[in-house]
Amino acid sequence: MLPIYDLFSIFDSCSDVVEVGFTGKGLLPGSGEAFNPALHTGQELSECVEARRLLCDSLGLSIDCYSSVRQVHGVEAHIVTEKNIGAGSCSLDQTPGPADILITDCREVLLNIHVADCVPLVILDPQAPVLALVHAGWRGTAARAVQQAVDLMESSFNARRSRMLAAVGPSIRACCYEVSDEVGLEIEQSVSPSFREALLVRRGKSVYADLAAANRAQLLEAGLDEERIEISADCTCCRKDLYYSWRGDGPSTGRNSIFAYLKRS
Repeated sequence: MLPIYDLFSIFDSCSDVVEVGFTGKGLLPGSGEAFNPALHTGQELSECVEARRLLCDSLGLSIDCYSSVRQVHGVEAHIVTEKNIGAGSCSLDQTPGPADILITDCREVLLNIHVADCVPLVILDPQAPVLALVHAGWRGTAARAVQQAVDLMESSFNARRSRMLAAVGPSIRACCYEVSDEVGLEIEQSVSPSFREALLVRRGKSVYADLAAANRAQLLEAGLDEERIEISADCTCCRKDLYYSWRGDGPSTGRNSIFAYLKRS
């Protein structure tokens, strides 16, 4: 069984507009190799492309619509248009980027962000409709990548933040994510003082950060309604049975994927 999960209920009211899901840790049928849709981890290219193809097949889509970016922990955005749909779907060299935000208003374009502890987000204006995916590690969180995505959706696609829905996928949480004092301070300073209390946890001399909570706070500060934001409670490092974890498994591990596409009307 493929490790493809339907985790988010926030989009149930617009299921005729969007499909959203998450892939985790698992095996490719037949070969026993890791189900890993990320092309940059050192796994055989053909195996990673097969994981992408299987995901697309499960959604009734062609792999030619699989759209991702070379992620670099920044705030640059890649806009997917009719002219660049599926660029790099089967080749790392042809993958667009560097970027950590994907935005499109094209139908049946499968956007993907690959993660193994970092925060993956989906933001949707179902009326526009326009869709964004965001990769936010601590650097992207500190640089407010989520705010950048919301601003671009509104300025470039006539989206309205008052209509937006957002989901934060599984990521490493404060139970496991130890950071330096300097990184903790950057994360705290990414939100206003009223949101900072819940972002860091101190245990003895160690500091642990909750990046999902920081990104939720940034979504609220960007103007989204609290009731229109959903956060997965799963910690990728705690649940290594379900998800790849850079901290839990090591840097050569596979990658989870948050994915979404706009359906044809």
